[in-house]
Amino acid sequence: REARVRRSIVYALGAIGESARPALPEIREALRDKAPSVRQNAAWALGRIGAGASELRQALRDSDALVRRDAAQALGQIARAKGRDAVKDAGHELIRMASKEKDGVARNTALAALASIAGKEHAEAC
Repeated sequence: REARVRRSIVYALGAIGESARPALPEIREALRDKAPSVRQNAAWALGRIGAGASELRQALRDSDALVRRDAAQALGQIARAKGRDAVKDAGHELIRMASKEKDGVARNTALAALASIAGKEHAEAC
């Protein structure tokens, strides 16, 4: 019931990596948790597992900058591991985040993720 326990569980699942795929429904649910630290670790875990691109795209609009940062980082990680086609639909959202994000670290992370994803279809938005 405590946020730090939920956060630690999600972190542990992410540390396991792809072997934690059976827990994806619970990790996706954690991305909607009321505690930002749980959502942040869920975003990180999805990147480590290499899944959840659509949920991570939504997390780019989270109210917490650390959640947005880790969602962007996870999208970049998935792109590097599985190819940019796995997350190509996130390009425009990362451009939006990079142009509007007030938190400098989150903005730079969005730009780094965009560098892993960007293709010709994003050129007009830049």
